[in-house]
Parts: sequence; structure tokens; C-alpha cells
Amino acid sequence: MLLVLSMSAWDAQVVHRYTGYTVAIGSAFNVLLGLHVKGMYDHGRMPSAHMRYTHRAIGYTVLSTSTVQTLLGTYNFVRLHRKREMWKRLLHAALGLTATGVYVYAGYRAFSGDYDTHRDAMFIATALSGGAALVWLLPW
Repeated sequence: MLLVLSMSAWDAQVVHRYTGYTVAIGSAFNVLLGLHVKGMYDHGRMPSAHMRYTHRAIGYTVLSTSTVQTLLGTYNFVRLHRKREMWKRLLHAALGLTATGVYVYAGYRAFSGDYDTHRDAMFIATALSGGAALVWLLPW
């Protein structure tokens, strides 16, 4: 949190933008890797420990990066709340906050061993994260 408060306004916007792209791409990659791991289990094969640990490490990275991105986004929103395109900022914020919440829930479900709910939550969180990025990129 101290890092966020010590950033200049321009730095906060730039870091928020690129962490958003990182979260969306990393999440999509991790969903594909998770589907591969599940497919191996479904066909009676045991995925390598390296593959499972990579999937877990990317998941933790996506979750922590999404949390940082949400903090920076909240900071930017409060600082720029009277700027143009307010409805776009509200939609972007709602999608981003919801995505982070669903990432946390998906991580909890994986930790609890409920992998079916984990997988469904990750699909939803990835779609929300991509939607938040897309809302901001579209020129409306």
C-alpha cells in the first residue's frame, strides 16, 4: 500500500495499465494450462510435478498481480473521478473489482480441493478481467 501511495499519478496509471494486461494474459494462459492438467488426470495420466507447480505459481502470480492492479485502479479512480468518460470508468472498475474477487474465490476453492468450482470460477474471472481491459480499450 505504501508503494501505491508513493507513486506519481502518471506512474500509477501506467503500472495499472500494464498489470491489467498481465493479469488478463496470465489468467488465460493459466486456464489453458489448468485444462491440460485436468485432461491428463481425466485420461489416467499423472501430470509432472513441474507442470502442477507451474500452474500453481502462475495462479498465485495472477491473484497477487490482480490485487495490486485493483489497489492501483482504486487509487486512479478516486484521483480521477471527475474526469471524462465516467460511465466507462465505473464499468471498468466494476468488472475489475469483480474479477479480483472471483480470483480470490477460485484460489480458495482450489485450496479446498474443489477443482470443478475452481475451474468454473477461473473461467468467469478470466472473462471479467478480459472484459475490463476490453472496456477500456474500445473507443466508445
